[in-house]
Amino acid sequence: MNNERKEELKKMLDLGVLSQQEYDKLSNESKTSSPKRKKLFVPLLIFMLISLGAGAYYFFSKPSVESLAIEFSKEYVRYQLENNTAYLNKLYDVQEKMNSGGYKFASSIDSELNVLNLQYVGNSLDPTIEASYADFERSLQDAELEWPKTDSDGKKFWFTYEVAINNDTELKQTMDKINNLIKEIQAQKENIQLTSAEDLEVLKEKSYGLMRTIFSNWTNETFDPFMYFAPSVERFFSYQHLSPDQVINTVNETVEFSVTNFTPNFASFELKEKNKEHEIWEYQVEVIYYDYYRDTSKKVRKKHRLILNNSDKVMAIYDI
Repeated sequence: MNNERKEELKKMLDLGVLSQQEYDKLSNESKTSSPKRKKLFVPLLIFMLISLGAGAYYFFSKPSVESLAIEFSKEYVRYQLENNTAYLNKLYDVQEKMNSGGYKFASSIDSELNVLNLQYVGNSLDPTIEASYADFERSLQDAELEWPKTDSDGKKFWFTYEVAINNDTELKQTMDKINNLIKEIQAQKENIQLTSAEDLEVLKEKSYGLMRTIFSNWTNETFDPFMYFAPSVERFFSYQHLSPDQVINTVNETVEFSVTNFTPNFASFELKEKNKEHEIWEYQVEVIYYDYYRDTSKKVRKKHRLILNNSDKVMAIYDI
């Protein structure tokens, strides 16, 4: 009990305000009150120290804006790597199909590349990619709300995010593979001489007209073989490596040809191969063999293979 309190109680006792019993009781309570306050103070102090420690830990261990942005960029990179890998696989399929002669027209390749690019940009190459992009979209919307691009932390967050994406080595590598593969496909496409179905129809009419002219006129005295045959005809039915003159001599001297009429069927003309060096066609032909001694004829259908060089001269023609 402090002195002031003791004196106050003493005065109250002297004045008769307090009885001796009440005085003794209050005096005893005052003596024991100090330890109780001490007991209450200790837990309070501990609580304050813990709170201060937790606050300090949170302040010093809280992730920086930059580290949060880098972590978020990894989510985009994971999705984009899936998208790039799927796109690469589709492009490899196109290239393999080109190598196996699966495209007749360059326009078909262009169309397929355009569709794949739209699917790639639209994140719709397959259901897995669509699902991954949907997950990332939700995360992106949350990040845009949490990090507005109008405040300083938001600007720092999105700048760091973009830099992290642009510096990702694996993502760069897949993008380089995509660009290089597209360049390879475009270069290979140059070997496909036909642009469209209309081009094929023009070629078909040209090849049909050439063979119709040759078959109609090769026994004609005015027929010039150098106009229609290559300098070296690799194969002429069962004969090989003939000059244009030798081809015509063979026709004139061989009964099989000189008394035979060949009529090619336009609808049957099928382009089997075309590159910068040659065209290969296959077609049906109606063959009529005449026997002038018996005054009879025999009609059969055959299939020819025709090879033309890049000057539209016959390099080979034979039965198949």
